[in-house]
Amino acid sequence: MTMMGQRVTRMMGQRVTRMMGHRVTRMMGQRVTRMMGEVGDVTAPRPLESDLYAPVKRHLEAVGYVVRGEVGRCDVVGVLDDTIVAVELKLSFGLAVLYQALRRLPAVDLVYVAVAVPEGRVARRNWDAQAADATRLCRRLGVGLLSVRSGNVVVHADPEPYQPRRQPKQR
Repeated sequence: MTMMGQRVTRMMGQRVTRMMGHRVTRMMGQRVTRMMGEVGDVTAPRPLESDLYAPVKRHLEAVGYVVRGEVGRCDVVGVLDDTIVAVELKLSFGLAVLYQALRRLPAVDLVYVAVAVPEGRVARRNWDAQAADATRLCRRLGVGLLSVRSGNVVVHADPEPYQPRRQPKQR
């Protein structure tokens, strides 16, 4: 069912037909027509890791680093005097980004993890609830944590070697 100027896409049980700047979505027998790119669009573009690069680069340059992207396997690398910092960019915080950061630790002086703060009230509330635990975990691993929301970078933890608190001897 393809015609000139028309493309059919199947997503999650929906049938989406794009034709001349309009999107026609058929869901459970209903037909909904929307203009392409309209707010509240069914298939709004998802953010990409590359969207995090510009805000993180601005942040590191403001601190004084000379920044390059995609150096070797590192997403972002900054150099200031003799200090080399690597930043791993991810859309969500999880074990995968921590594993990546731990792999970078032997090669550079400082490692940061930069994650996107999700859009939407519920997702943002989930991030806000998890941010304290994520910060604590990153500090224990000696990794810094940055979050990016609407182009602004927030530093939750700076990378430093983990030193456990001394506890008094227990009887």
